[in-house]
Amino acid sequence: MRKTNVYLLVPTYAGVTGTIQAAFDLAKNVDPSGPIQFHLKDYPEYNPKEYMIKDDEWDGMDDITPSDDFSINMEPVRHQIEVVDTSLQYARHMRQWIETPADVLERMAEAEDWFFESFREDRENTLVILLNPFGNSHNYFCGPSPERSNVAFIQTTHYATETLIGRHLPLAYEFFASAMRFRAFNTPDYQDRFVHEIDRGCMNDFFSEIKNIRLKILSADICEDCYDHIESQSVNPLFIDHVFKGFEAVRAQQNSFTRARRERKVLEVSTSMKYIKFESIGAQVSLAPKEMALYKFYLNHPEGVAYSNICDHREELYTLYDKHYQQTHSDDAQIDQNRRGAAIDAVLEKWCMQDEDLTQTISKINRKIKDAITNELAKPHQILGPRGGARKIAALS
Repeated sequence: MRKTNVYLLVPTYAGVTGTIQAAFDLAKNVDPSGPIQFHLKDYPEYNPKEYMIKDDEWDGMDDITPSDDFSINMEPVRHQIEVVDTSLQYARHMRQWIETPADVLERMAEAEDWFFESFREDRENTLVILLNPFGNSHNYFCGPSPERSNVAFIQTTHYATETLIGRHLPLAYEFFASAMRFRAFNTPDYQDRFVHEIDRGCMNDFFSEIKNIRLKILSADICEDCYDHIESQSVNPLFIDHVFKGFEAVRAQQNSFTRARRERKVLEVSTSMKYIKFESIGAQVSLAPKEMALYKFYLNHPEGVAYSNICDHREELYTLYDKHYQQTHSDDAQIDQNRRGAAIDAVLEKWCMQDEDLTQTISKINRKIKDAITNELAKPHQILGPRGGARKIAALS
């Protein structure tokens, strides 16, 4: 069968956050050679902030209300508002920039047009998802366009991402749900015909009460009505199986996080060329070559190393970075090796001078681990220490 390619468009001005990266890593490692292939793609969209209204009081915790813009003839429904006290600083800031559902749909259309004009992809087998950092006036978390067949959106800073232990889990779930909607529910009247206003633990639940997103994620299921419709659309069983594997992987990780927090045990960790792996909870953290070299260095030094002493280990750091370095500078092997060595030395020279590149690299590592496995589970595995003192990974002690 032909693969279905799902392209996750990340606006350049927003960048790939740790939450997005963790969701992507989870999704792409579910049946990696299966019928659904996920791809992260940089999207050079003009930052639309100047056209938006910033609401400093908006925390994104209001319940979701249907919008006529996402519907053919659905009447707006009023819902009771429930307010919660806390939210993460970055997400709260970004979602305070508010656009209308009509604005979201226009940006989705522009994203779809840009993608298919820029890349030769088969529309029949390609879905584009705009990963949107901004809020909207009806507080939609995600959804397909009723006007277009190949585009959907997910608000990556939505309060829905804070209703489970891992903020990336609702995103990963929606990657798979969006793929299924593309294959089986790809009609202009999707919201009118298939969305469940009363939540039943199905991928098509509207979950107007945001907290109810837990129901469909923890059920990892599709209701009988929706499943019957999927079968009526002759969706390939291998595709259906891949979606269910994705749902189950998200649920399993949520449950593993819950158990790990209750047990209060330090997670076992392993590393590969690209990933820090926490196999007991089914999570992994993708690190850039420079980041992986530095993390493995600290794994080699359970006693800890202060920034002021980092240069004493320059040879070891060079070896680690050289092992993970991936960039090619020239087709000529000798020239490539010389430029490779010069690039590595330039980074190590900054670290020896205690340049901010060292602290920023460690901050990125720590943030990625936190975003992938939650702050509580991450702390023993982060590179931490007092100002001016030895930095270490506490899990090694």
